[in-house]
Parts: sequence; C-alpha cells; structure tokens
Amino acid sequence: MRILIAIFLNIRAAAPLCAAAPDPKEKMRNNTDLIAPSPVDWIKTYSLSPYSEHWSLTLAVKNFESDLPKGMKILEAAKATLTMPAGQSVGSVSDKSQQLSYRLSENSAKDVLIKLKKLDPRVQPKIMHNGELVNLGEVGQKLDKLTVERNGHRGELQSMPSIATMADEMIQHLTMVKQVREKVETQVLLNMTIRQVR
Repeated sequence: MRILIAIFLNIRAAAPLCAAAPDPKEKMRNNTDLIAPSPVDWIKTYSLSPYSEHWSLTLAVKNFESDLPKGMKILEAAKATLTMPAGQSVGSVSDKSQQLSYRLSENSAKDVLIKLKKLDPRVQPKIMHNGELVNLGEVGQKLDKLTVERNGHRGELQSMPSIATMADEMIQHLTMVKQVREKVETQVLLNMTIRQVR
C-alpha cells in the first residue's frame, strides 16, 4: 500500500512538469524566424556558364500513323532541330512508338508544349536543370542598390580603397551576369517518345 501511495504522489508531483511542456505547434506559430526574410548574400558570385534544361516526355496519341507527323510538324514550325535523323532514332512500327530528340529555345519549348497538349492533354515534361539557374530579379536588385550606394558615398570610399575596389568588382560582376543572362536564351534538349495508346 505504501508503495502505491508513493507512486501516486510521484505522479502528482510530476504532472505540472508534463503540463508545462510547450506545444510544438504553438511554438511554430510564435516563431518569427520562419517568416523573416533571409539575409542578402552580398558577396555571392553567379555562374557565367551556359544554363540549359533537359525535357523528357511521352506523347500518348490515339493514332500513331497520323499523329506522329503532326507532332513532328509542331516542332519543325518552332525551328527545333533534330539531334539525329528521325530514321536513326529508336522506333517501332509494330509497337507504334517513336523516340525523337530536338534542340530548341526555352520559349519555343513552352509554345511547343501547349500545341502538343492538343494531341495529348495530359502530356507533362520531366525537367532536369544543367548549370546554375540565376535569379535575374535578385541580381538586378543587388546591382541597383550597390550602384546607388557606391555613387552616393564616393567621398567616404576614397579613404577606403579596398572596400571601394570590392564594390566596383561586384558591380562589374553583376552587370556581366545580367547582360549574359538577358542575351543568351536558355536552350532545351527535348527527348520525346510518341506512342499510341493501347
């Protein structure tokens, strides 16, 4: 009996500790770190290497014989180029399927996808990224702010030549990144399989 009473008293003594344990959901609601913007990385450098994407998709069609030429015409009209002749690509008349590989610009690829959806409304590419995708909005904001502050504090910067040089180099880098990304259009390698729905 004494043992049971001792256990009961220990449980009663521990109860407030259990009740005082913080609710994880309440902690998340009160945690402003989750909604605060992340600090700007002012010394981040961006890649100047070409950025490209690999798209792979399967076009499920109702009539292989008539829809294969339709799909190819859509890509030809978009100025897409075959990476190898269609006759050398993997295909089977008996299985009613054909693999094709094209190179085209990202904007053309988006237009092509809209037109291919007329043949297969559910078609959706799997996209793989090759290289670093640069956020031009972020680059532009950094460039504008650095340029304004550099121009507005030239007097103070004369006494800090190292910082002035660093600011100039970052402005030059951001300017070059912006120019390259705006002039060089993203290229897409589109690997497409056209297959008749069974």
